[in-house]
Amino acid sequence: MKQALETGTLIDGFLIGEKLHVGGMASLWSVTRPDIDTPIVMKVPTIMDGEDAEVIVGFEMEMMILPRLSGVHVPKVYGVGDFARRPYIAMEFVDGESLREMIIRRPMAADDAAEIAVQVAEGLEAAHQRGIIHRDIKSANIMVTDKGRAKIM
Repeated sequence: MKQALETGTLIDGFLIGEKLHVGGMASLWSVTRPDIDTPIVMKVPTIMDGEDAEVIVGFEMEMMILPRLSGVHVPKVYGVGDFARRPYIAMEFVDGESLREMIIRRPMAADDAAEIAVQVAEGLEAAHQRGIIHRDIKSANIMVTDKGRAKIM
């Protein structure tokens, strides 16, 4: 039986902090690890008994693919769990806002939109070079840092 996830739990050296977000497929937790001095987030799938196999396979694929990606347009991965014990992905916390939030909040200057589009295209091209195709590219899955760097989630 899997250990309940809550603040203060220790999993594979990651100390679980506060729950940051709960979505339909996963929750995000703030985590720390003594040898990593940058903010980290742990993505943990929400899996119920009798869960659709497609959800499980999708998260397993994400756990296999994300560590293979590197570059300025994707979050750095620090660890992954497994379904036998605890499925998770521990990755760089991207401080910023989603492109979706930016679009809703205000009109975007053409130059800013073009720069973000170029960065997203560069990130997707890097993934394609590794034989990886992102199957859920949308504004909600693109984070833009306060320095204007686009990261594909």
